[in-house]
Amino acid sequence: MRVKSVPLARAFGYLQLEELTLGTKVFLPNLAASLATKCQFLKSPSSPKELDLTEGVIFEQGVFDGIVIKKLTVFPLVMHLDAANSTHDAKTALEGLLRWGKEEFGLRYSSDSIRRWAYVSDVIFETDFPLLRMMNDTLNHISSKISAIVQRNLKEELEFEPAKFWLAHDPNKRNASVAPFTIEHRALSLFEENIYYSEAPLPTEDHISLLSEIEGSMRKKYEG
Repeated sequence: MRVKSVPLARAFGYLQLEELTLGTKVFLPNLAASLATKCQFLKSPSSPKELDLTEGVIFEQGVFDGIVIKKLTVFPLVMHLDAANSTHDAKTALEGLLRWGKEEFGLRYSSDSIRRWAYVSDVIFETDFPLLRMMNDTLNHISSKISAIVQRNLKEELEFEPAKFWLAHDPNKRNASVAPFTIEHRALSLFEENIYYSEAPLPTEDHISLLSEIEGSMRKKYEG
C-alpha cells in the first residue's frame, strides 16, 4: 500500500469557550486580529457577521510553529482545525494556539480544558491489486450476475464489481453523526488503477494502520 496524499486531517476539541474567557476581559475582535497576524492567515474574519460564533468563526491558510493550517473554525462548544499532513499536527496546533491565547490574552486554558477529542482523516492510497474485489465473494458473485443482465439488455460490456466499503454507527443514536469508515475508488480514476479514497473517524496514524491491515489481509487472499 502506498499513501499518495492526506486531503483532510481534522481534529475536534470539545470545550466551553465561555469558560476560557470568563473574567479575562478578552475582546473577540482583538483576539481574532492577533491570531490572524500570528498565523499569517490568508483569510480571517473581517466583519461582525464573520465573528458570529454561533455560525462559526473561520480562519484559513496559515501556519503555526511550522504546522500548516488549512482551516480553523471556532464555535462556542467546539473548535476544529484542519492540518496539512496529519491529525496529530492538527491536535498539536490547536493545543498550541490555545496556549498562545493563554500567554497573550490570559485565556483560562489548561491541559484538561479539552476533555473529548474527535477526528476525521481522509487518505488517498494505491495498491497493486483490486482491493475491494477481494473483500466479499458473495458480492463478487452478485456483481457478475448484474454485469451479465446489464450487458444483455444494454448491449454494452460493463463489468460491475464492489466499488465502496462502508462502516458506520446507527445515526439515530447521535444528533451529529460521527464520520464513517469508508474505502472507495478515487473519483475520476479507473477501477483498474487501484487508487482509493478512504475516510475514517480516527487519527491519521490509526487510519493508515487499519488500511495497511486490510490491505495485508486482502493481499493474502489475492495471492492465495
